[in-house]
Amino acid sequence: ALQWCAARECGLEYGPTAGRRYLAHRVARAEISDRLQIHSRFEQGVSALAIDVDEDRYLLSGGADGSVSLFDLDDAIATQPGGAPLSRDLLSGDKRRSHSGIVSSVAWYGMDNGLFVSGGMDGLVNVWDTERDEVAFALSVDKRVHALSMSRVVGASINLVAIGSQSLRVRLLDLRTGAITLEIPGHRGAVKSVKWSPADANILACGTLGGQILLWDIRMAHRQPLISLDKFRTYAGQERQDVGSSRAHEGSVCAMQFSPDARFLFSLGGDGKIAMWDVHQGLSTMVNFPRLRGVRTTLVNQIEVLGDTGLIAVPRQRDVALFNVRTGGEVGKLCGHFDTVRGVCARACGTEIVSGSDDSMMLLWDVRGLGRSGSGDGAGGGGGADAARREEDGSDWSDFEGGG
Repeated sequence: ALQWCAARECGLEYGPTAGRRYLAHRVARAEISDRLQIHSRFEQGVSALAIDVDEDRYLLSGGADGSVSLFDLDDAIATQPGGAPLSRDLLSGDKRRSHSGIVSSVAWYGMDNGLFVSGGMDGLVNVWDTERDEVAFALSVDKRVHALSMSRVVGASINLVAIGSQSLRVRLLDLRTGAITLEIPGHRGAVKSVKWSPADANILACGTLGGQILLWDIRMAHRQPLISLDKFRTYAGQERQDVGSSRAHEGSVCAMQFSPDARFLFSLGGDGKIAMWDVHQGLSTMVNFPRLRGVRTTLVNQIEVLGDTGLIAVPRQRDVALFNVRTGGEVGKLCGHFDTVRGVCARACGTEIVSGSDDSMMLLWDVRGLGRSGSGDGAGGGGGADAARREEDGSDWSDFEGGG
């Protein structure tokens, strides 16, 4: 950190590149937080995670035992001397277990944290009233639910829950009516992952067990997909494939995540490969991420882009690997679990990461106090990202040197 500050003072480091490099340095040295421990009550593993957008403090988690938990990451009670304060489950014990199978996905309503949804392998999608601490209504989709997604953009999709299931169709549940308002066909396998674009309320990305990634405009979902990503269509050469034959991964598409500006989409496949896609051009960026050999990536359902740091967090067996999105190189890993890590999510403020594992634990990783410079830039609370944004009116993602 001192070397970075000295270089910047001499004018050798500047702009968003400097801020990004400093933040990446801090995140890569993340440690288990001593500020707070998450008190898990799951009898089996942790299978799903989500942090609310409205206040960036409430953590939802789903378990393999069919239960759902809710934690306040900014409120904890003191424990014995020398121990970190505990964040306890805010949901009542008799209401937590709302699924008869694994809770495969949880998601917050995009407008506020008064409502969230959970989906399970029992084929149920439960819509929860947070204030009343209960399920407001449930929808049976008659198929195992693999993934849910709710839009964060005010617009056509703000009240729609995208449901990926064992069906070849993605269903859109309208929260205003409690009914399925649209079904999107055209997938070559069960839909394992779904993600709304964080920039466009009409764009939905769907990843299948057959290795497809299709981007749909829901206004034209009865036609062809907007984009069908293919590993052979790259910045180096644009070999066009038919929608029916295009394939993003050789194995299933296990997890996906957009970059904050929605220009890029990251995917993790059952083939052990991590891919970065230019959504605007529908091309692979050819970033050479290391292949995760010997890792059961099919057990992973969540990867995370760490805000403006230029890093992506990917579960890898019992740890979480951190990769540089420009070089693909591994820059660090988070070690602390005793069993397979299923997913990871991050607070939007960029200071903390949460991982969930089959060991039934949720670990909070603290990056806010690492590598403090004392200069004010990047010192705690994600200041480095703010400084980078202040120095130049440009996104860390918009200057990606691929081919865009």
